[in-house]
Amino acid sequence: MKLNTILLFVIILFINCSCSNTQKVAPKVVQGEINLREWDFEQDGMVTLSGKWEFYWNQLLSPEDFKNNELSPDYIHVPQGWGGGAEESKQYPDSGYATYRLLIHLPEQQSEDYRLLFTLLFSATKVYLNGELLTECGNVSKTAAENRAGILNFDEYFNQNNYPLGGEMELIIQQSSYNVKGAVYAGLISKVYVGT
Repeated sequence: MKLNTILLFVIILFINCSCSNTQKVAPKVVQGEINLREWDFEQDGMVTLSGKWEFYWNQLLSPEDFKNNELSPDYIHVPQGWGGGAEESKQYPDSGYATYRLLIHLPEQQSEDYRLLFTLLFSATKVYLNGELLTECGNVSKTAAENRAGILNFDEYFNQNNYPLGGEMELIIQQSSYNVKGAVYAGLISKVYVGT
């Protein structure tokens, strides 16, 4: 009986090892950038844009503002509310406004059509892609009186040739939140994906 149990264990272990998933580990966002130049979206799938994004508290910055390289960002982990998590050195108030920024370095040889997916955001939000307004929800504002919260669930394909930066995407997201209790719901609280 004991020999049968050991034999069964060895067989299960062998099957698990031989069937192990050899899927590539996706790169993470580091200091506001993610390098996907070696990523094959068709073979390897979509990438979660998780990691440390550039973060500008109490600033609603436009794409024009980033042409001047004199800005000094903080970095905040996405996905999570701007109230912060255990790994964050700073926590921000429940109410306020901010700008996030991410540079995405795309593969040289890839499909011309890309997909950007945001899953459920509860703050007023504006999303810019390479300097152009891609989508907005609610009314992003510096004051609670002018703020109008929204719920954004965005899944869109777009042609990279329509954006002038070639193999690089600049994603800028403005958000404001005054109506949601708890900063855990304010900010980029859900995963953001890019793919084809």
